[in-house]
Amino acid sequence: MDLDALQKNGWPCVPGDFDQDGEQDYAFPGEGYSCNRPVPVRVLFTQGGHLREVQTLPRKLSCLQRDVSNDASLPPGQGLVDWGEGNATWRYRFDGKGWLTTSHLSEAH
Repeated sequence: MDLDALQKNGWPCVPGDFDQDGEQDYAFPGEGYSCNRPVPVRVLFTQGGHLREVQTLPRKLSCLQRDVSNDASLPPGQGLVDWGEGNATWRYRFDGKGWLTTSHLSEAH
């Protein structure tokens, strides 16, 4: 998988250091991504500028953004957030093995 080619072709991605190793990682939503339709999201972890691992988030997401909140219920650092309405905002943080997921009231962000 060529990260540069994906980005140059306009494939949406959210960059961040999701595994807190000092390397840029990328979250790529699946085909048909929009804030109106949830799609699977894959996170490409890199090391030395090369693909190290790919993981899929546990839920489909619709409005994907990088999350840098200080939510005490999740590991520190960068993660991903899927903003929603009511009680439908979901935060995702990688703990070194898998994704921890919490749900929040949207008004609380």
